[in-house]
Amino acid sequence: EQPETASETVIAEPATSTVTEEVITENQLPGQTPKPMVLIEGPQLVNQGDEFTLSLHVYEMNSLFSAPLYVQYDPQLFEFIGAAEGTFLNQENASTVFTHTVLNPGGRIIIGLKQGTDGQGISGGGELFSMQFKAKAVGKAEIMPTRTNFRNVEGERVAVTSFGLMIEVAP
Repeated sequence: EQPETASETVIAEPATSTVTEEVITENQLPGQTPKPMVLIEGPQLVNQGDEFTLSLHVYEMNSLFSAPLYVQYDPQLFEFIGAAEGTFLNQENASTVFTHTVLNPGGRIIIGLKQGTDGQGISGGGELFSMQFKAKAVGKAEIMPTRTNFRNVEGERVAVTSFGLMIEVAP
């Protein structure tokens, strides 16, 4: 039997970036300006001992030039393995600088990501970077972007709403 509305279809489908964009679009009120947001996407259930990848995506950006932030995680449950730059800020052949530093034992990663001096800023949405983790112990914890200090090409701060991802580690 076919669902009657698009929102029922979105709820019934598995979560993908396409579905996320549809949900975000549907949640905008008429006449309301979409708000910039950053969210972590990936599996919500992993097995102990498994390695898994999470992606940090941005949506509704306007001339994003730099995107430094922290990622907070539970070091008892997760081991950070590495991070790789995504494709959002280096569109249109823009040069970029990407760094990551792990603050142990606190379970925080400092991400530095910005366009080079020739950057003009990028608008829209896409993947800023991905992170690789290993599930060390059984439990449930959120991996969360914090202390975002996003700036546009003029150097003005861009207020963003951040969404983490709750991940359960099964035995």
